[in-house]
Amino acid sequence: MCICAIHEPLELIADINAVELYNHRCVKYQTNIMVRKLFDYRKEEGAIKDVWNRLSESLIKGDRENYAKCWDKTEKLQLLHPEIGQWLKGWNEFSPVCKRIFESDYLYSEYENELLNVNISKDGNMAWTNAKVIWSINNSDKKNRMWYACAFEKVDGEWKIVMGMVCGVPNAD
Repeated sequence: MCICAIHEPLELIADINAVELYNHRCVKYQTNIMVRKLFDYRKEEGAIKDVWNRLSESLIKGDRENYAKCWDKTEKLQLLHPEIGQWLKGWNEFSPVCKRIFESDYLYSEYENELLNVNISKDGNMAWTNAKVIWSINNSDKKNRMWYACAFEKVDGEWKIVMGMVCGVPNAD
């Protein structure tokens, strides 16, 4: 019996040559199963973290164009956000809100975020994360806190946010 700790998605495929490859371990069972890695988990996790970091940097720099590139531009996009009091469905509803954020007088003087974990589906095309975000606006001493959960989808080889849900956290002050 073979027991392995696996941290990456694997696909089992039948292969007659697998018996030769694994004879030294599975002589008793003469298995025809071979394991193949579906995608590079660490690479995809890094790509998702890059999208999240670009999103944050865009808010700090006031870069609406780069911020918009992080989001899916279809009707699949959904955002539930208590601060704006809306459930935005699709890019057409989200885009005007996004525009108002960047045209307002808000200047994010501090913006910290910590992506707490990244989970990727077995096929490597969907992922979900949660994060802790702390920010200040216009050099205020008041720190705002929120929890964020979002789903990513791989669209044309790039990760895009397709769902976000924000939950405010009471300030400790």
